[in-house]
Amino acid sequence: VAARRTLNKLSYDMISGSPYYSKNFTNSIIVLPNGDSGVLAIRYDMFQDEMEFKKDDKTLWVNKKEVKAILYGSEKMILSRLPNDSSKLRYFFMPAEGKYSLLIKKSVEYRPYVPPKPYGEAVPERFANAGDEFYLKVEGMPPREFKNKKALTALLSDNKAALDFIKNEKIK
Repeated sequence: VAARRTLNKLSYDMISGSPYYSKNFTNSIIVLPNGDSGVLAIRYDMFQDEMEFKKDDKTLWVNKKEVKAILYGSEKMILSRLPNDSSKLRYFFMPAEGKYSLLIKKSVEYRPYVPPKPYGEAVPERFANAGDEFYLKVEGMPPREFKNKKALTALLSDNKAALDFIKNEKIK
């Protein structure tokens, strides 16, 4: 796997919270587009949307263009482009795979230092959960985002079995 060097301008050690999905490096299986695979200890930087690994005491990023999927511990991740922003590949967790695949984009946001106000204290700079984004990927189609049950049923409007499942299981 080719790598790119990190160009991080923020010093993570000085900021409260964590930009990582898991703090430690996790032995993971990297699957290449040609089907070959290998094991590499990596960790997911949700803020930068990059997979990091260490080599010769340097932190490097996995080259997204040379990866098809990652088995990150016990969780599967894939790379895909968004329909509204096809400029770059992004990492998605894939808890359900099939003709209809559920994709989850996890991210954190950086919140800068807020100076003290009268009768208030300063708020240190920190990383905070930005919330998960959910996408539905139909075979052969780009992922499409949905934010609620109404949007999901609109995506599945031609699939009676899926709509019946949502109704019968009382999925909100």
